[in-house]
Amino acid sequence: MEIREDKNSIFQVNLFYLLMGLVLLTLGGFIMSKNILIGSLITSYILVYLTSLIYTRIKGYDIRETFKLNKISPRQGFLSGLIVIFAYPLGIFINYLVLLLIGLFVELKTPSIPLPNTPSELWISLFVIALSPGICEEFMFRGLIMSVYDKLGKKKAILYSAFLFGIFHFNLQNFIGPFLLGIVFGIMVYKTNSIYPAMIGHTVNNSISMIISYFANNSMDIMENMDMSENPMAVDMNQYFIIGIIILGIIVLALGAIALTILRSLPEDREMDESSRDYIYEGVENNVNYGEYYDVNYNGDYIENQWKTPAYSYIPIIIVMGIYIFYNYMIFTL
Repeated sequence: MEIREDKNSIFQVNLFYLLMGLVLLTLGGFIMSKNILIGSLITSYILVYLTSLIYTRIKGYDIRETFKLNKISPRQGFLSGLIVIFAYPLGIFINYLVLLLIGLFVELKTPSIPLPNTPSELWISLFVIALSPGICEEFMFRGLIMSVYDKLGKKKAILYSAFLFGIFHFNLQNFIGPFLLGIVFGIMVYKTNSIYPAMIGHTVNNSISMIISYFANNSMDIMENMDMSENPMAVDMNQYFIIGIIILGIIVLALGAIALTILRSLPEDREMDESSRDYIYEGVENNVNYGEYYDVNYNGDYIENQWKTPAYSYIPIIIVMGIYIFYNYMIFTL
């Protein structure tokens, strides 16, 4: 069954997204409150991966096409990880600026994710918090959801799936990073016609976070045992804060530019023709004329779809956003 031929597919996948969000906040939250590591595994593989697969089966969508389970070359896999390595500092920097802004109005909350303190804990974290979400969340967002939203055009599919990905974390302090990375992952998927680069990039991103947390924890333990009052280098750095932010911003922008360059050089799917590549790169807009919806096919021709997405299709997303706002309000006010 072709997703594009299902007139209510966007409403249905949005409803699925709403139900998944409710299950995540209730059942998923309960399980993780008992054991966060085991709960994370159950959430990733059962609540996200398995339910996405079951939904796709029920709808009769082609599994391979929906989840873009196509092979990639070693070079594509290597560059996918390299892109995220260079893009990571920019994402963290932008997220930090957002946190500074949020911190002006509310007290920031400490993340509940357990941080590794020993090498064995680090390896467990890399599997539970890095690899598992990297596989399962991409299966749902750059697989199922982005494939359904593809009927609106690839540019919108990338943006909408990235936005839903950011909201799905239900954490105001952790929205902008997933949203930006979701855009990068979406471009990777469309360029290579495969979900695997997104899985690699997602896993690399989470792995970097875990590795940094591991070394940061050990460094904090060392610093706590030091008497900083006797350290001649322990000076008040507040006066250099703005200068430091500017310098750091220039550095991370340069790294982001490198990531963008590598992203542009990411080898594309060999079966994809030139017109389709232009569609992805230039973000060719869907043309709306006389109330009809048009799209661009892989031959570069405009094709008319005899339907438009009903307005009610987005009601589940509006409900999720309401839950998102209320949930974060409760967190920051309690």
